[in-house]
Formats: sequence, structure tokens, C-alpha cells
Amino acid sequence: MSIAELQERLTIFKMGLKEELEKKKQDIKLQNRVAKQELDETKKNIDKYMTEQADMRKQKKKPPVCVGHSSCNEIKELKKVLEEKRKLRIQLTS
Repeated sequence: MSIAELQERLTIFKMGLKEELEKKKQDIKLQNRVAKQELDETKKNIDKYMTEQADMRKQKKKPPVCVGHSSCNEIKELKKVLEEKRKLRIQLTS
């Protein structure tokens, strides 16, 4: 083989190597982009979950709303009776 042929083969090999490197760079950039999108989606899901949990905690802390005042008053009276009976039981056991 002559030097010209060797130089031509070397040039062709270098071009192939350069194309391969470019392809790998593009693949890496694509993988990074996909990973970033997945990370962003995960962050959004976490934020959504945290918001839902906070809303649920707020709902649990709200006092129960009485539908009718008569039933609400009954509940209050029954609670008073229950508390009195507890006090009486404690006094009797002491």
C-alpha cells in the first residue's frame, strides 16, 4: 500500500470515528433530557401528593359541621352525661 492510500484510509477512519462520537454525544444529550423530564415529573407528583396530604390534614382538623341544631345539641348533652359518668366512676374507684 502506498502512503496516499494509507492516508486516505486514515482520513476515512477518522471521519467514521468523528461521526460515531457525534452520535454518542447526541445519545447522551437525549438520555439527559429524558432523565430530566422524568425527574421533573417525579417532582410534580411529589408536590401534588404533599398538597393532597395537606388538604386531607386540614379537612381532618375542621370541626364537624352539625346538620341540624337539635342533633348537635343532643350530641353535646350526651357528651356532658358521659363526662359526668366518667367523673363519678373515677370518684368511686378512688
